[in-house]
Amino acid sequence: MRIMVLILLSVSILFTGCDILKSEATIERAEKYMDRDDIDKAIEVYEELVDNDEEDYEAWFGLADAYMEDEEFEDAGDMLLDMAEVIIDNYDEEDEDLQDIIDDYDDFAEDLADEDVV
Repeated sequence: MRIMVLILLSVSILFTGCDILKSEATIERAEKYMDRDDIDKAIEVYEELVDNDEEDYEAWFGLADAYMEDEEFEDAGDMLLDMAEVIIDNYDEEDEDLQDIIDDYDDFAEDLADEDVV
């Protein structure tokens, strides 16, 4: 019985760990696509990440960067509006990490404004 519980626990930890690694590998894969200038593939991966976890701000910023790199400024602007809603829904003024995200968001918005898109 103990062995069965240990096996089940080990399998459970393994699958949980695989999900975490999969998420990191997906960000890594998107970044590799960006490095190879395969922006369309990077956008696909970032969109998948955002669809899977709307609070994955690293994916949001990666997506914004990919849109900007591909000169899809209108899509980048629309995406930033969607991201603003997520930030507002999750805002906690005591969350310092979220304040950093808001600062990064402002930087992207300024970059878009420089392109006369927003």
